[in-house]
Amino acid sequence: MPPATETTSQVWEFVAAERASCVALGRSLSESQWASASLCAGWTVGDVFAHLAFLATSSAPSIVALLVRSRFDVDRMLDRGAKRSAKVGKSSVLDRLEAATTSRSLPPKATPAGILSDTITHQLDVCRPLNISARIPTAHLLMALDNTVRATSPVNASARAADWRLVATDLPWSHGNGPEVEGTGEELLLALCGRRSVHQSLTGSGMNAFAKRA
Repeated sequence: MPPATETTSQVWEFVAAERASCVALGRSLSESQWASASLCAGWTVGDVFAHLAFLATSSAPSIVALLVRSRFDVDRMLDRGAKRSAKVGKSSVLDRLEAATTSRSLPPKATPAGILSDTITHQLDVCRPLNISARIPTAHLLMALDNTVRATSPVNASARAADWRLVATDLPWSHGNGPEVEGTGEELLLALCGRRSVHQSLTGSGMNAFAKRA
């Protein structure tokens, strides 16, 4: 299906809603849940929230400076930003994210749709291992999927999307041509972002080949 056509202002409204949802989710978690593993390799649930707060509250120059110190390795920069932000503790991390709910500042080369995709994906990174329903609004998830299949950085999802027909089983969404890979919208989004743990939930004639390449 064609990409969603929401305006930039509407996308930022989606971002604000998802950030608020993340804050509410974070405040509902116990300390043991906060310290448990997320779907992000090497990150706890708390690290994921700290990453969201880091991106929402850091200025573009400070992110560039951290990128330089990270030898222009984006993954290393994001990991350092998350781990540094997590040191202030759960309450402070969530306070920072809540204060930045309506912020429209962008890291270098980021877009509002990219921020939405990142926020939703990380919310799922927290919810799935904790067996919590994320309840992402359909319009938000469709926007995230449309953006992610075209993304080249930092997860290179566009390469994972190539050569397959991706079909959501619970949403009016599909993308591409080739052997079919089917799953819920949330599962497809996570798979496109490299979360291999969801592969077992995917079906379709192309699923086995997709799992080997993704």
